[in-house]
Amino acid sequence: MDSTTLFPGEPAPSAAGAAEAPRFLPGAVLGGRYRIVAPLGRGGMGEVYRADDLKLAHPVALKFLPAALAADEQRAALLRAEVKAARQVSHPNVCRVWDLGEADGVQFLAMEYVDGEDLQSLLRRIGRLPEDRAVVVARQLCAGLAAVHDQGLLHRDLKPANVMLDGRGRVRLTDFGLASAARGVSGDEAIAGTPAYMAPEQLGGREVTVRSDIYALGLVLYEVFTGHPAFPAGSPLSRTAPTRPANHLRDLDPAVERTILQCLEPDPAARPSSALAVAAALPGGDPLAAALAAGETPSPELVAAAGDVGGLRPAAALACAALVLAGLAANLFVGDRRVAAAGVDLGKPPEVLRERALQVLDGLGFGEPAADWLQGHDRGPTSPEGKWAPFYWYRQAPFRLVPRSNRAFELNEPRMELAGESGVRLDTQGGLLEFRRVPSAADPAASTPPDWSVLFAAAGLEQAIAEPAPPSAIPPVFGDAQFAWAARRAGQPLRVEASSLRGRPVYFQVAGPEAKQPELPRTNVAGLSGTALLLALFVTAALVARRNLRLGRGDRPGGLRILIAGLLVSFLGFGLLDKPRNVFDPQTLLATVCINLFFAAFIWATYLAVEPTIRRRWPERLTSWARLLGGRWRDPLVGRDLLLGVVAGLGLALLFGLIALSEGQSPYAGRLAPGGWATAGAVARSVGPGVLYPMMVLLLLGLARGLLRRPWAAVLAAFPVVTLLVGGAGSLLEGGVVAAVLVLLLLRYGLLSGIAAFTVAVLFGQSVMTLHLTAWYADMTHAVLFTVLALSAWGLVAALGGAR
Repeated sequence: MDSTTLFPGEPAPSAAGAAEAPRFLPGAVLGGRYRIVAPLGRGGMGEVYRADDLKLAHPVALKFLPAALAADEQRAALLRAEVKAARQVSHPNVCRVWDLGEADGVQFLAMEYVDGEDLQSLLRRIGRLPEDRAVVVARQLCAGLAAVHDQGLLHRDLKPANVMLDGRGRVRLTDFGLASAARGVSGDEAIAGTPAYMAPEQLGGREVTVRSDIYALGLVLYEVFTGHPAFPAGSPLSRTAPTRPANHLRDLDPAVERTILQCLEPDPAARPSSALAVAAALPGGDPLAAALAAGETPSPELVAAAGDVGGLRPAAALACAALVLAGLAANLFVGDRRVAAAGVDLGKPPEVLRERALQVLDGLGFGEPAADWLQGHDRGPTSPEGKWAPFYWYRQAPFRLVPRSNRAFELNEPRMELAGESGVRLDTQGGLLEFRRVPSAADPAASTPPDWSVLFAAAGLEQAIAEPAPPSAIPPVFGDAQFAWAARRAGQPLRVEASSLRGRPVYFQVAGPEAKQPELPRTNVAGLSGTALLLALFVTAALVARRNLRLGRGDRPGGLRILIAGLLVSFLGFGLLDKPRNVFDPQTLLATVCINLFFAAFIWATYLAVEPTIRRRWPERLTSWARLLGGRWRDPLVGRDLLLGVVAGLGLALLFGLIALSEGQSPYAGRLAPGGWATAGAVARSVGPGVLYPMMVLLLLGLARGLLRRPWAAVLAAFPVVTLLVGGAGSLLEGGVVAAVLVLLLLRYGLLSGIAAFTVAVLFGQSVMTLHLTAWYADMTHAVLFTVLALSAWGLVAALGGAR
């Protein structure tokens, strides 16, 4: 088979031309530096000589354009382009190109001298390589070609004549005369190369891609393993399917034949996506370890292809399922005991409390029909008895209420500052905690002093035994008179702050002995600091992600899937779905879209900034995650890691629940979500931390491993930082437990397992769990149970891999 490299429209060199005498004789010195030793070969792309570098006392190879083309400026430009392309690649399986020189008006390139034999000559002598040796050669050839592709280049002239075996038998990929950028090569430019080793799309002048080099790789491997060309000499170039390699060698490993035939698929989309994916499909060895040993960052496809099949035996899978059920039952019991032990009374449903709020407003003469009203549950501030407890709030206004940010509605969000607004805060049994009224010009003045009896009765206090006291807080609404009392309820000292305007109550608050200043319009310094930190982190992640993308390191397909998932989760957790009554308000819509685009972009940028480092330092920890992002939802390894992560997350949640129960901590860490989209949004808000924190922990471990050679030293060095990262506002003990479990999961089972565990733990930590499944506040319990059971069922079915 002819292996001469041709340019578009160039005829093959004649036999006479091939027999021409060498242009330079041994002993000739070029440029006072290079002494010719002997000619090494000649082809369509030039002549190659062995020479000695007299300055460095080192053997080199010098490549010249053919004498007939030495004055061709276009060919000289191609020679310069070859040097520029080849110098970008540094890999043990690629021949290094040093420099471009000129002597006596003749340009040449100086490159590494490989003391060995090209693959074409070797195959002509011995026919084929033994299969075990052929596998080694094939894997090294894949590694060298992958290094070329990683620099955004195509070789475009891969053939046995351009593959050298040095004196130690190591593969060295040579001749970058046709190397080009991996994009935009088509038409006449595409058909430059060796016709016998061109892909069908290259012969047809269509776009040449990485998969075109994969086709040429398949042709070379065909000859290496069988000793025969895939398409005999004289066969038409319009190829279909080659002869099966097993027809030439009956005992050929089926995995080898399958890999070669996949490389030779006429449709580029059906071929392996990368040279490392070809190496992964070859029998024996560890292509992932080989890529790391060669100093290469494995591609996401190779990471997904690496590792074992995964899965669990039926007995182990059912044991995990039993642990999930036991963990759910234990967490429900502990959560219910926390509610009782902390003295938290979740009381009456919102419908009953709304009627109670309307009764209070009617008793004050402010029960006029409202154009809009809102209600909800929230936690804090501290109750009059000194406990953190949930409360119910209701507010109404003679106009439409629209939030001024993407925050959920609250008693004072949007801020109560327009005339005619009224608000009431009740405990969960209906006792009054606070009343506010923004005065209106339509409010009539009272001819008598303010009557506080309605408010005292609603708060469950006896005004007759309350002792007047000097006011100590500025009311949050305008008034012309202030009042304060020292009162008692159930033996507990209380303080009441109030104000009135023209003889009518406008503010009333029941607090502990030390009354706190009510919320006033002011700059939220903590919120601004948090926003500034968030923006700084986003900018940092965006810059690192941009650098990774520019260097070709980022996982673009995975990043796109993360971005889409981030948008869905963000809109569900912080978006329009939990505020459907304001979907069409322009201000709310714009604020919601902007904030959710920001958070989705934040997740996307963080993933692209973190993932390449993890893939380079700990690639085996990304295998199941890469398979999941690749759409392999039912992969046994995905199911195994997911199921084990859920079990670990339930264990973490139970441990924290027991610690909180022993300390009497309130179980309510977030808003009560009374069903519907609000509950779905509360579940979605656990996903963000569940994904980002394990990823950041794995990043810290990967960076520590890059600095410290020994894995155990990297873990010890990173552990304190990981403890502070995941500990949050909790104790160091809790942070250390979370860090230990996360590190063990990430090191043993990988990122997906850590994400599942942390998400489940966060989900339980931000929810009120109860055994009273018919209570009005049990919707969050139902949602958590459904989510955990759905994840466990998915993991169980996938981990079994079809086994019964």
